Amino acid sequence: MVRANALLLSVAAQFNDPTAVEIMKWLNDTTIISGSNDEKIWNTATIQLDDIKMKQRIVEFSRYADLGIENIEKIDNAIVSTHTQYDEEGHEVKTITFPFRKNESEGTIKYFSLAYPIIDALDNGKRLIIDEFDSKMHPLLTCRIIALFNSKETNPQNAQLIFTTHDTNLLSANIFGGIRFGLHKKTAMVQPNFIHWQSIKYVMMLRLKKIIYQESMEQFQLLEI
Repeated sequence: MVRANALLLSVAAQFNDPTAVEIMKWLNDTTIISGSNDEKIWNTATIQLDDIKMKQRIVEFSRYADLGIENIEKIDNAIVSTHTQYDEEGHEVKTITFPFRKNESEGTIKYFSLAYPIIDALDNGKRLIIDEFDSKMHPLLTCRIIALFNSKETNPQNAQLIFTTHDTNLLSANIFGGIRFGLHKKTAMVQPNFIHWQSIKYVMMLRLKKIIYQESMEQFQLLEI
């Protein structure tokens, strides 16, 4: 029915099969960003600065992270950022502008590059998948991005953020509910084994109680001495 170089799903969608159309729509509403896409997402962000409204959104996104950036603009195809300069008493003196990619930190550059995919996902209720989400970025920046997706005020379209990370600080209950994440453990065969949070929650609670008990006993023995 389907030629060798065609996909069944695509062909079915072309003939308006309801299930295939729904699946294709789901896939089209999913953006995937990998660690090797730094240059690609940077280029996308710079292109979006040509749109006046989106440029303002990106600037506001940068201000939200409290990066000290007052403005971001494109001058002769080069991206520059504007900062306020203060004197020793904390009074504003002047604004200074310098090349963004040359002077800003790696974390700030990545945060800026992620601005458009994040704004697009929040505006349109899309799924955003980011590999190595915490790479190069300060933990506070990652927490602020997660907060945008967790808030009904900033995420009225129920956009979804899916990411991989090595930052265990993000396991805080203040950031996620217990059912929202799991752990990946590599086996001896270097095969990832996904462990859902609920399956390890009880074990972690027992270990925590054991640690508290041991610390209490050590303090008790110390007092006895």
